[in-house]
Amino acid sequence: MKTISLPTTGTLTTVPHKAPCLYQSEADFSVILVGTGCPMTVLGRNYPCTLVRYKSHYFMVDVGDGTAMRLAEGGIPVGDIESIFFTHHHADHNGGFPYMLINGWMNGRKKLNLVGPPKTKGYYDFLLKLYEDDIDYRSMGRPEFRAYIHQSSVREIEDKETFVLNDVTISTAKLTHSAHNLGYRFEVNGETIVVSGDTSYDLALVELARDADILVMDSGPFPGKEPICASTPYAQGSTPIHKGVPNFQRMGMGKPRVMPHALPKDVARIAKEANVKTIVLTHMIPNIIDEEASLSIFRQNGYEGNVVFGRDLLEIIP
Repeated sequence: MKTISLPTTGTLTTVPHKAPCLYQSEADFSVILVGTGCPMTVLGRNYPCTLVRYKSHYFMVDVGDGTAMRLAEGGIPVGDIESIFFTHHHADHNGGFPYMLINGWMNGRKKLNLVGPPKTKGYYDFLLKLYEDDIDYRSMGRPEFRAYIHQSSVREIEDKETFVLNDVTISTAKLTHSAHNLGYRFEVNGETIVVSGDTSYDLALVELARDADILVMDSGPFPGKEPICASTPYAQGSTPIHKGVPNFQRMGMGKPRVMPHALPKDVARIAKEANVKTIVLTHMIPNIIDEEASLSIFRQNGYEGNVVFGRDLLEIIP
């Protein structure tokens, strides 16, 4: 396992047509954390987005707001993203999709593979209708632009499925959350990367992540130091970071009460029971994670593998 921070431009360019240097990975198969934040706005963390890459192919899992800008910062062309996967339809996980959808076509994308839970096609069709004037405007003088739209493939998945896309075997499983959440397993040449989306402890995730090289997982409320912003509900005590674990149970739309996010000990338990080599924590709550205290939770619960505390534009290589 190796981690690499993607180089960024760091400053505003006054020459819009001059793109930053394209990022070149040193490995064929890796995962890049594009956004490691949560529903609350946190400076320095984009909303959720995880990018699995195999050679020249990208598999984007979730598209939080600001994703296109974060990709530009990391030197990853928006037009190169031809496969997008939704874990679930919460606003922090799909809010950046409208811009990625249209901007991708504007920047050379010729096809789109869209995969997600139920309501994915409805979301896609709604956006095409909502932005039909914009699409007409962008396609002026470029008839191929509209042709590319009709080359999109939209696939809705309920639970367990396995299929191959760009030489990568992809398996799915329905996991526990307040919305219909899919976890994804990407396998190629004997290496495996799994992305959980938002979930609590779930035997289906243990099975999906079995012997994986990397599991990118919703981090849960790990111990923190001082919150980033004293005005957040976390800091005001509605979610006690420093005093035990909050009760996340809620009632969904006609759904039974569920625990939608894993507790720290459950994240460790999943990592141990699935025998993953490296667990990567993302979906960070707005505080400064106490890495030493958090790591001790993994060790106390029997997980001895690698633990990576995620940050935006970090690449992890199996």
